[in-house]
Amino acid sequence: MQIKDFTDGFKVAIIIFLIIGLGYPLLIYGIGQALMPYQANGEPFVFENRTLGSMLLYINFDSQAFFSSNNSYYDPYISVGQAEAEALAINRTAGVPLTYLNSIINENVNFWSKIFMRPVVNVNRLNYDLLIYYSHNPKYKALVTQVLNRIENGSGIS
Repeated sequence: MQIKDFTDGFKVAIIIFLIIGLGYPLLIYGIGQALMPYQANGEPFVFENRTLGSMLLYINFDSQAFFSSNNSYYDPYISVGQAEAEALAINRTAGVPLTYLNSIINENVNFWSKIFMRPVVNVNRLNYDLLIYYSHNPKYKALVTQVLNRIENGSGIS
């Protein structure tokens, strides 16, 4: 084996590394950022210019005035039936009208889950809508501030 054979093989390995190891990931990253930046960045949960986490990972609001997920540690999805049962509790606890709670549940049912499995809803999306509802009502101002501060300080992220 000659030195030339070694250097030729080394050059090929470097070129393959640059194409597969750097070029391809950068290309896919660029396509993701150009075509669907919200999804490519992890679907951030942003409220009042505060990034509270990701819509894809369960955020524990740790309050009876919000929806919760008990499926698994990070799973933000619950069944529509569970969401409707929690809506009754939120109505009793916080006084949010059932018509509003049922409307946000129906608006946030995951499209693909209706086709391929039982319908589910993302708890974070429901809680985002509740934050909007609460923030427009002075009665809930302290609740919103308390919950947002707790989540930002890390105690609300499961």
